[in-house]
Amino acid sequence: MKKLLVLLLLVTSFSYSQQLGNPGGDDIYGEWVNFDGTQRLFMNFNDDRPDTFYRIWDNGSSYGEFEVKGKYIFVSKNDKNYKLVFHLKGLQFVVTNPDKPMQAFLFKKVSNEQLEPEGYKKS
Repeated sequence: MKKLLVLLLLVTSFSYSQQLGNPGGDDIYGEWVNFDGTQRLFMNFNDDRPDTFYRIWDNGSSYGEFEVKGKYIFVSKNDKNYKLVFHLKGLQFVVTNPDKPMQAFLFKKVSNEQLEPEGYKKS
C-alpha cells in the first residue's frame, strides 16, 4: 500500500511539475527523511571537493559523492557509479533509478544539517 501511495505521489508530482530536476532552484543540501521515516539522507555541500551524501537506515548506511546535472544526480561510491532521476520542489525530493522506474523514494526536508560518517576526515 505504501509503495502504491509513493508511486501515486511520484506520478502526481512529475505530472504537476511537468519538469524533472530542480526547476525552481530549491536547496538540495541538508537533512531529508523518507516517507515512512525509516531512512535519513544528508546531502552535503563542500567547497573544496565533490559534494557528498550520507544515507542511514536501520541496518546500515551508504556514503558517496554526487553531482547534479539537469534532471540527473550522478552518484559515485566506492567502485560503483550510476545516475538517478530526481525532482525537487520546496521541501519534497523524489528520486528514482531510471533502470527501475517503479522504485521511487520520496523524501521531506527536515533541516539544513549536514553530516558525514563517523570517523570521516575531510581532506
